[in-house]
Amino acid sequence: MGQHDLAFTALSCVDAETGRQALEQGRAELPGQIKARRARLGWQVENLARGLAYVRERLGALRTEG
Repeated sequence: MGQHDLAFTALSCVDAETGRQALEQGRAELPGQIKARRARLGWQVENLARGLAYVRERLGALRTEG
């Protein structure tokens, strides 16, 4: 094994360890990301429901006027 091969092997091990740590950190962050996404989606659903209620109210008013 040449000097270049040893350096490549050493770097590969460091990269593998760094990659593993990055994956573990990403996995640890998932619950918080899921919670934030769920809250944002909940807000969007509520906002759209309010908009739909407004549109229905306006349509009802137009029907009674016409």
